[in-house]
Amino acid sequence: GAFSLTQQCVQLGYSPRVTIVHTSKSEAGQIYVPEVNAALAIGCIAAVLIFKSSTALGAAYGIAVTGTFIMTNILLFVVARTWWNWSLLKAVVLTGFFMIVDFAFFGANILKIPQGGWFPLVIAGLIFTGMTTWARGRALLVEKQSTGGLTMEEFIESISRKQPARVSGLAVFLARDPSKVPSVLLHHLKHNKVLHQKVVILSILSEEVPTVPDEERIKIEPLRDGFYRILARYGFMETPKIPDIMKHASASGIHASKAETTYYLGREELIPSNEGTIVWRWRKKLFRFMSRNATSPTKYFGLPPNRVVELGAQIEF
Repeated sequence: GAFSLTQQCVQLGYSPRVTIVHTSKSEAGQIYVPEVNAALAIGCIAAVLIFKSSTALGAAYGIAVTGTFIMTNILLFVVARTWWNWSLLKAVVLTGFFMIVDFAFFGANILKIPQGGWFPLVIAGLIFTGMTTWARGRALLVEKQSTGGLTMEEFIESISRKQPARVSGLAVFLARDPSKVPSVLLHHLKHNKVLHQKVVILSILSEEVPTVPDEERIKIEPLRDGFYRILARYGFMETPKIPDIMKHASASGIHASKAETTYYLGREELIPSNEGTIVWRWRKKLFRFMSRNATSPTKYFGLPPNRVVELGAQIEF
């Protein structure tokens, strides 16, 4: 369960990339996450050292279980209103009954917070802080990077006028915003003065659904002058693999062998900035730490390391 929830957090943008190992060829959701396994080991050892007995651990267990009851009930209300389209009265009547019972149990366990109930609350607070920090930090970083960027149409028009040298092969550039030119493409053209004969702008989009049907997953849009735009949609229970996307693209007409395909990735180096409040400054430090320790895109997306070129950029954050 911890592995699956972490994978979903990564896909929904609430966690940095982690190592996701698929342990079954037939079951897509059967995964293993080494980082989460290590965190669980540390948490279990800490719980044993702090509480020393299962009896002493009972207070922490009570808060954790009754808190989960309440959160599950809140989520039931949200699902009933947004997915099942229940009326407000019907949703309140159902969840309100359960909420009375849940709060009765939770209220009884609040008295146990000094005896050990603080432990799950501290763990939950740390995880919540990390998730919100990452989500907010990524949103600000994307906003900063996309400000004033060229659209693909403007860029291709500029290429048509300047006619840079074109070399054989296929280049794949990852882009968060499919309508804008990725900064790594601009850096590549600025420093290397060449472009490949075929250039793919690939955007991997996370949808707020568990899975995306295969027929709706990949959309290929030919532009002009050898440029293509690919939109690949994945649900929060799926792990995107770029080689699979390119295999589909090859079957759709974008032909290139593995030896002729180069993947260009951007690597951001975050330069400390003293802007913002005291609280936000320490959260920026946390974000920079999480960003430095995130799994590399090469490993996460299953790219062949010998076909990847990384171009760095410094961003004040």
